[in-house]
Amino acid sequence: MSVAALIGAAAGAALGYLNARFVSATVIRALEATDRSQTEEEKAVYRGKIRLFWLIVHLVFIAGGVVAGIGLARWLVG
Repeated sequence: MSVAALIGAAAGAALGYLNARFVSATVIRALEATDRSQTEEEKAVYRGKIRLFWLIVHLVFIAGGVVAGIGLARWLVG
């Protein structure tokens, strides 16, 4: 792998991380505002689902950023 591809991967991962933080924070804030859980057990299940959402969003955005960064670097540098 070339140096340009590594730089592209790092830049893509960083941008993916920032994007994931923004998106997940916005969605999680809205989800918490509409939480209709009545018992502690329901709240715990709901928080677990929110944590799973957070993890999936971060994995997808960061991995997608890495792939896009490598692709862009290869396209620009050759």
